[in-house]
Amino acid sequence: MLKPTEDTIRSLVLLLHDWRFLRRDQLVALLVMEDAEAMLTLDKLAADGVIQCIAHVAASGVSQPVYALARRGADLAASMLGIDRAGLSPAIQRSSTRLLFLEHKLRINDIRLAFVIAGRDRIQHTLLSWRYEREIADRIQHPRRPGVWLPVRPDGYLVYQAAGRRMDAFVEADLGTVTNLRWRIRVEAYVAYRLSGSFCNRYGVPSFRVLTVTTTRRRLLNLARATEKAGGRSMFWFATWDDLAAHSPLSSIWSVAGCSVASAMREKRGSSSRGPPGSSDPACTPRGAE
Repeated sequence: MLKPTEDTIRSLVLLLHDWRFLRRDQLVALLVMEDAEAMLTLDKLAADGVIQCIAHVAASGVSQPVYALARRGADLAASMLGIDRAGLSPAIQRSSTRLLFLEHKLRINDIRLAFVIAGRDRIQHTLLSWRYEREIADRIQHPRRPGVWLPVRPDGYLVYQAAGRRMDAFVEADLGTVTNLRWRIRVEAYVAYRLSGSFCNRYGVPSFRVLTVTTTRRRLLNLARATEKAGGRSMFWFATWDDLAAHSPLSSIWSVAGCSVASAMREKRGSSSRGPPGSSDPACTPRGAE
């Protein structure tokens, strides 16, 4: 069996430490490897106790193994990064038994991966930073109910730079399990977080988008309408998992709150255009498509 190089081992260990859980197809894309080489490498590192297959999930109609660091891999990550080894394995062991939790984490990583690839494939584009929920969770006081605090707990936060232009965005990976009431509370929290100046105080920029990727077009329109009822408008963008899989996140896959009805009407008329939803309104034009 082909022996992985030290650089490959280091890269894979650091990826799984940072991303925590990755399907095989996600690892192949990140490591820029051929499928056959990737399978041999992953099988070898699993046999050596560096990584472990913790589950199999369906992705694009194919069963994909999901990998996390194994005991030896956690030791290597701790050594390379100079961090405490004690905190690595227990979290992996607890999380790997929760399939819905795992599926959600993998979907969050699908969004992150899409922006990594977008930055890699374009000149003067890059995903400058990414943070997960545990690093960015916050709260904001309700604007109309003194003493009531709203949680601000996005699935992720990204900073993307394109030819000198910067986009800050919170990320929501929706699997269709959040009720409209809970969603409206999230929207109210995001709006208050922006208008109060709390976001600017923490992140140093005045505004942000909320990028939500969800299950179906019907679910997308439902979330967009709930967003509008809660006072959310053009800072809230929506796409489906199928669109994200087929197109760059910088392309015109996004529907924008406040423009969702117009977008739906165009689809019913059978328009084949994939132009920015609501492109006649600048506030409805996804920045990546401008």
